[in-house]
Amino acid sequence: TISISFAQNDVVELFLVKDDQVVYTHKQGKHSLEQEHRYPVFPLALERGHTYELFFRIHTPNQHKIVPIELLSHDQFRSKITIDQMLWGVYYGGLLMLLLYALMLYVSRRDSNIIAYALYICSAIFFELIWGGHLHQFFKTDWAYWFNKHTGLAFSFTAVTAGCFTLRYLEAASY
Repeated sequence: TISISFAQNDVVELFLVKDDQVVYTHKQGKHSLEQEHRYPVFPLALERGHTYELFFRIHTPNQHKIVPIELLSHDQFRSKITIDQMLWGVYYGGLLMLLLYALMLYVSRRDSNIIAYALYICSAIFFELIWGGHLHQFFKTDWAYWFNKHTGLAFSFTAVTAGCFTLRYLEAASY
């Protein structure tokens, strides 16, 4: 299994060459419905005793190319993806707990500043769903595709809500 563990590459094409012939080609990336994981993963079965060449074509305009290529056995990949998903679950679970706490605090105190904090947490969750590749992995819809193409919009929304949170809840303007 070959993985490129960066979810923001638009198009990743793999070409497997054996004896000067392309024997396998596959295309994935954040704009591909073929991608099953949050980043491009190419399962390969290579025959022993043969020499192979791997070629990649990475297309991501207006962004630096980050291409962490890993060659793993099937068991190594399953172990890696299991740990990866568990850690992301802890991360998202923690953010959801903070969101629930903020909403319960709002219900008990009726302080509108807490809404700024809750909106910031929601925007951070939404941005990370896009940036981390989970929106594309779990929701293969037109709107998920649109948000993948406009990651900067989600980042801007997160920055605005962080600013509102800082000014309102932390009362940064008075310092």
